[in-house]
Amino acid sequence: MRYLPVLFFVAFLLPSIARADILPDNEHSISNCIAVSNTSDYPDYWFAWKIDGWRGISGSERITSPDPMCGVTGSYMLLAIKKTDWSKVQYGIDDSGNDSGNPADMWTQDPQNADLFISSNYTASFDRFAPNTSDVSNVYTTAYIDAVSDTGVTAHTASTLSTDSNGEPISEAETEGNTLTTLAKILIAVGIFGLGFACRAWKKK
Repeated sequence: MRYLPVLFFVAFLLPSIARADILPDNEHSISNCIAVSNTSDYPDYWFAWKIDGWRGISGSERITSPDPMCGVTGSYMLLAIKKTDWSKVQYGIDDSGNDSGNPADMWTQDPQNADLFISSNYTASFDRFAPNTSDVSNVYTTAYIDAVSDTGVTAHTASTLSTDSNGEPISEAETEGNTLTTLAKILIAVGIFGLGFACRAWKKK
């Protein structure tokens, strides 16, 4: 009987845990990939992602190639580190030297490494779900580094490609519900021109 309160507590938690793994109503999951296209332009630096992932799971991932990294969720912040400083990075847990991105090894967040990593202005956030009214199944984001110094990094998103479940690209107008079609823009322009013409005609009276 003394374990009864514990059982009730566990039973209370189970529905909320189960709901966290279930797709939201009228939505479907999407796959996100991110790449940095020009790390080789800065041979004196390594680059890494500081990850604040799904359910607040933190992690670190060194960028070793321009190939996209897929299955990303949450928020990814770009960091740099001088190659001469890489040997000074401290690793947590018992997995010394592991820079593969194991969430248990939060070396980009470790206070011991705070002075080694160079922060940037670039953070990319990724949704796990999309409404069923959208055909988006995959999103590919490519970042481009604009400048690197020992005090800061600047970068921007160079391109974003959305595809459907068959890998077919989806146009910008389809992915953003508030994007106007070309025809709509023409009609608006004609309407504004006509309104201006009518106003001038009225003033001449």
